[in-house]
Amino acid sequence: MHNDGILVKENALSFDEISQILNSGDLAFKKASVLSQGDCLGRLSNYRRVWTATFIDNDLTEKLNQLFKEASNIFNISFDSSLTELAIMRYKSDDYGHYGWHVDTIDDSEIKKNRKLSMTIVLDKNYTGGSLCFENKKFENLNAGTCVIFSSALKHCVEPVISGTRHSLVSWAYEKALDY
Repeated sequence: MHNDGILVKENALSFDEISQILNSGDLAFKKASVLSQGDCLGRLSNYRRVWTATFIDNDLTEKLNQLFKEASNIFNISFDSSLTELAIMRYKSDDYGHYGWHVDTIDDSEIKKNRKLSMTIVLDKNYTGGSLCFENKKFENLNAGTCVIFSSALKHCVEPVISGTRHSLVSWAYEKALDY
């Protein structure tokens, strides 16, 4: 289903794929900081409270690229599959885990890439709160394995997690190489 520039795919990842991700011994979570939110020293602000871990899995990247391809056809956006990134986000209730309103766009002429599509896949349901919100749409209680793909220019947020811990896999697709 898709509406309002947002594509939702149920069961994008299987229970086994989710278990493999969450049980990976390679996940090294770090508390995220935001430099652009009034603190030039990179100290944590109230803008977001989330732990992140980079995740590398070539088979999973290929599967996600197929989802990006489907979305790019629907939204008429081209992307370079060689530039897809993966990260695991952990929002903990005891840390008031959330992510304030933001967009995911990056336009960097030095590295010649620009985010075009964003993806969030729910990895568990062991939490309350933590809804994914857009200006005109709110996704509550999504099932594990559900994928939400949207334009990186859409403003969105993750509401505070009230109890438990919310895990999601996030990824971004970049447009084809730019000539600056």
